[in-house]
Amino acid sequence: MLHRILFCFAKRNMEISYCQGMNFIVFYFQNLGFQEEEIFWMFCYLMEQSVPASYYINLIPVYVDIELFMSM
Repeated sequence: MLHRILFCFAKRNMEISYCQGMNFIVFYFQNLGFQEEEIFWMFCYLMEQSVPASYYINLIPVYVDIELFMSM
């Protein structure tokens, strides 16, 4: 199920595609007991609406997040 959701997301949104760590988000939704289709649409909303478009494309915000977490 995890592979299918991430593969479909990568096909749906080719700008973002797949980034390391997305599997943890999908796995979390799966552990909460959601169905495959529900997880897919929640994940799409999260990645396409909640996260800025350039977050995964240029990776600068990711580096900032890593530095922030390391300083904590």
